[in-house]
Amino acid sequence: MNKRVIVLFSNDGYEALYIDGKFEDSGNGLGEGDALLYMLKKSEEFNFKHSDVAIHSLTPEDNRRVEDYGDFLDNLNDYTYGY
Repeated sequence: MNKRVIVLFSNDGYEALYIDGKFEDSGNGLGEGDALLYMLKKSEEFNFKHSDVAIHSLTPEDNRRVEDYGDFLDNLNDYTYGY
């Protein structure tokens, strides 16, 4: 089942947040180290629950695409793997 909110991890430790398939934010630790508070604020802003969230590591192929692109992709649909 597809989730509304996806957190992706790259091999180099960066994280990206996607909401409804669209890129929202990224960083070397979402929320500048306070991920719990960050996700709580995002859940209030975008009206989602913990059951709407899925966490994935990028596949090797998608990780290479992100490295080549220089950042996370704009849409989840742009990735090879269906996160």
